[in-house]
Amino acid sequence: MEALGYILETQEIELPGGDATSDQHDAYDQWSVDDMKVRCYMLASMSNELQKQHENMKSSREILKNLRKLYGNNSRTAQYEILKELFRARMQEGIEVAAYMQKMIRLIQQLDKLEFQMDVDLVLWSLPDSFSGFIVNFHMNKLSCSLFELLNMLVTAQNAMNNKRKDKEFILVAGTSSNKTGKKKKKSKKGSVPQQLVGVTKKKGKAKIVF
Repeated sequence: MEALGYILETQEIELPGGDATSDQHDAYDQWSVDDMKVRCYMLASMSNELQKQHENMKSSREILKNLRKLYGNNSRTAQYEILKELFRARMQEGIEVAAYMQKMIRLIQQLDKLEFQMDVDLVLWSLPDSFSGFIVNFHMNKLSCSLFELLNMLVTAQNAMNNKRKDKEFILVAGTSSNKTGKKKKKSKKGSVPQQLVGVTKKKGKAKIVF
């Protein structure tokens, strides 16, 4: 295996041209064989998921380049932790959308620094069902905006929903109060004595006037 180390440490040998010497062709053929061995060793040491990601790559150097990109000190570990937090993020009903959006923006900006591009779809996906109308309108109107513009739009939408909810609650409370008042009036009418019969008592079927 040590004899194959040059495959990853030295410059890749390119396919010889038509005017190449036999030694150049032999060197390329040997490099191709060794590169295939290294590629097989690398794939054999990977998990099934990583194998699927790299099995179509033509050379061991291409696999190594992608692995460095995935697991480099400044990228992969940080990306994994940020993405895990982002994909687990789900805004709970009742919390302030401004605070939630600030958290999402902070995480996505961290990914941008790692040259990992994200857009607003992840934020929209994580919103609760109460924002379904906003999401439908966003896609129907084919809106394009920055994360900070989306923040302002979501705050406006949440304020509108809160005001609408308060109006409904006010109407419901007002309606309930009216119903209670109506029932009290009906109850008092049922137990009241007509004004013209005040002072009149019944005695064995005959009216008796009380002076």
